[in-house]
Amino acid sequence: MVLNIYPTISKIRWVFRRHPILYYIRFALICENISLTKVDEICFNAINKKEDIPEIFKTVFKEINLNSKTDFEKALEIALYLKTKIVGGRGLGLSSDAALCKMIAGKGGVCSDFSQIFNVFCLLAEIKVREWGVVEKFYDPKYGHTFNEIYCTQSQKWIMLDVGKSFYYVNPLNKQPLSALDLFQNLRNNQTPSLVYFITENSIDDRLSMVYSCNSTPFLISNYNNKIYDFYFNKYQDRFPGFLINFWLILTRKNFRFSFMLDNYKKFF
Repeated sequence: MVLNIYPTISKIRWVFRRHPILYYIRFALICENISLTKVDEICFNAINKKEDIPEIFKTVFKEINLNSKTDFEKALEIALYLKTKIVGGRGLGLSSDAALCKMIAGKGGVCSDFSQIFNVFCLLAEIKVREWGVVEKFYDPKYGHTFNEIYCTQSQKWIMLDVGKSFYYVNPLNKQPLSALDLFQNLRNNQTPSLVYFITENSIDDRLSMVYSCNSTPFLISNYNNKIYDFYFNKYQDRFPGFLINFWLILTRKNFRFSFMLDNYKKFF
């Protein structure tokens, strides 16, 4: 007699990923409140090195023509290349090199996957970069989203860039690109920024008005060590589901963190 264990596995998967108590425990372990003065210290480049980048990124990077002068323009060229080569699809949750291979092969890629690989390409281009998340609430949210932010040395400011959705925001008066903090502080002050697509879109995503709104809570994804995540996911992703690998990284304190600065994350509990 052959036992069907798949319903049991699915139930265990649900418990670890969606059970309210474990869901809140996970967030409690990875969240922190930081002051606005600490925001500028958070950067993907600060804890990741070019020599640790998987070779596939270096190979693909040679195909990107960075002819622009400013860091922001170079970041747009990288984003344009990725959106031209990758159609996107389902969420992947893999190591950075495995995610890039799947995405180039047309086998998936959501906002977090685009943010993940964009970070690595900016590191190669020597552009300071980081990743932001946006959430409505922790458990069973209506939406969740990630985007990037790069530091333009020529403008001496951070500039948000939504690679997955192919746009950025500007001040409607002077047309200057906005940082993530500029954007959400403006939204909370009932100031409407202008949206600029770097790729012509046939239709606007209706979710954007919910994601980028005064009701959303932004946070920085900090302490993301790409080398560590690549090592554990490449070694174990064929044997264990991603949520268990992430749970192990949390238990061993090798995990990324969600850093909140405009809101106290404890309001979600």
